[in-house]
Amino acid sequence: MTKFLEEIRTKEELLAIIIRSEYDQPDISFFTSDDNILQVGYMSYSENKKIQPHIHNQYKREIEGTQEVIFIKEGRLIATFYNQDKEFVSDIELSSGDCVVLISGGHGFELLEPTKMIEVKNGPYAYDEDKIRF
Repeated sequence: MTKFLEEIRTKEELLAIIIRSEYDQPDISFFTSDDNILQVGYMSYSENKKIQPHIHNQYKREIEGTQEVIFIKEGRLIATFYNQDKEFVSDIELSSGDCVVLISGGHGFELLEPTKMIEVKNGPYAYDEDKIRF
């Protein structure tokens, strides 16, 4: 991991990946493994780069669980991470431009100031079947 890329983990599992606003690498790099249910990557190219037009094939995937990506567009918060047994693992401050990939375990947020976030997760959303609040 680099100074601007952090993992939150227990001995057994990866809970989250923090991508700080200052993160910068050339070309394309992926933060998640190939078998992850969400593929999260970073792209940085020079001008005049062309990405060939493409269409994604219809491909049936079977997944279990939900993973999320939260991008902090504006503001500041404390993200708290828990293991699968709902036990506290860590907390960390996130601010404008930071991004967190929520892989496993539990999480919560305490907003420290007015905050705007963008959330991306796999769907379809299953409402009450999708989460346990604690």
